[in-house]
Amino acid sequence: MDLIARINQHCADSATQILQHGEELATPLALAAEKLVESLLQDGKILLCADAHGQALASYAASRLLTRLQQARPGLAALHLSGDAGLLAALQATDSLDTAFARQIEVLGHQQDALLLLCSDQPSPALLQAIAAAHERGLMVIALVGPEGAALAAQLQEQDVLLEVHCADPARVHELYLLALHCLCDALDCLLLGVEA
Repeated sequence: MDLIARINQHCADSATQILQHGEELATPLALAAEKLVESLLQDGKILLCADAHGQALASYAASRLLTRLQQARPGLAALHLSGDAGLLAALQATDSLDTAFARQIEVLGHQQDALLLLCSDQPSPALLQAIAAAHERGLMVIALVGPEGAALAAQLQEQDVLLEVHCADPARVHELYLLALHCLCDALDCLLLGVEA
């Protein structure tokens, strides 16, 4: 096995997917950034949640929003809705783990807030219930979905934004998600700080 050739192939595959998805994602990412800025300027916050494979990316995105991506700026109100052990134990005893995100949205979400959701696999009941809870509370939803996200996309409403990644390779999907999140953070900085693009 030629590991160097294999690694080079991974890099080439990643670059190809990035180039193919760049134009597809640019317009909805710009729209998502504009909607998030509207939310933040109304003292809203960004709630983030993800499926099991996207939890680390959602946490990372929240940390970048709270701190910064590249430019110094005041922190943005962002909260990663996690499934920490204490919360999961309480939900398991009183309700269902499928309500982990929905319960947090019901308690913490306000009409001026936005839900940023990452789903790379088949949407779990927890994510579908999160969208329902967000809509009940009047939150706008931005959904970053992979090739199996049709059921989740079907739940979105007119004010929501769908960011679709059509790629069968899970590694490439997560690389595209990371790029999309970086683009979103950068777009927020440009809009809020008046930086020329």
